[in-house]
Amino acid sequence: MAAERICFSIAPGARQSHRLVCQPLPAEEGGAEGHGRLSRLEWSAVVLDERLIDLEVHVILQPQEEGAGQGLEWLQQKASGRTFQGAFVPGEHPRLKQVPAESIEAVIFEFDNSYSWFTAKDVELVVLRTDEDDGRSRPPPRPREFRPGSPLPLRRPGATAVGAAAADRAWESARAAPRLLPDASQPRESGAAEAAALFAGLGAVLAAAEAMQPPASEPSVPELLKSCAALRAACAQGLQQALALGPP
Repeated sequence: MAAERICFSIAPGARQSHRLVCQPLPAEEGGAEGHGRLSRLEWSAVVLDERLIDLEVHVILQPQEEGAGQGLEWLQQKASGRTFQGAFVPGEHPRLKQVPAESIEAVIFEFDNSYSWFTAKDVELVVLRTDEDDGRSRPPPRPREFRPGSPLPLRRPGATAVGAAAADRAWESARAAPRLLPDASQPRESGAAEAAALFAGLGAVLAAAEAMQPPASEPSVPELLKSCAALRAACAQGLQQALALGPP
């Protein structure tokens, strides 16, 4: 799956078209990576500054017989508007699903500003392309899933190994600390126990943040670390008070 963003500036009285090839192109012709045969296409077009333009979208078909001309199938008849959206799946199209896939040559986007004599139009076209799996394209890996209670990856690029190790140790302490919020599936704890869990968990998270060793050259860092230390001290004091109260 690949996304492409194309911007046009269409002069008054002019037309502008964009051709999207449906057949495979090798890397040397299709760009850095090339592409396979189109299996699905989604598009969105926006005219900037809330202006209007005409758009038509059609498919060009290669000749089915020798000497015949190219075929044409409309995906969107000419319409005037500020925003346009659409999708094309060759294998599901009522007419084109019976056509050999190799005969679907290109999708043409035709923007028409010929009715506007004085005003240019800026248009942004975004297309999302999915190709058949021909060995060149694979689905992107699934993003990392975070489980409840797991720390976010806040390691700063360029952090020292010492700082990174300290942050890892602090995060382990934070994970081992009591939950900040009580588990609804468990019996309700006393107010003092819940307060102790809150102070302990928050203090561990603040310790992990301090261990990241942010660069002191940034103007906001000293004041932020000062506030973090004060909040940690308040958490420690609150924890001692909550533990002193104990269960009722």
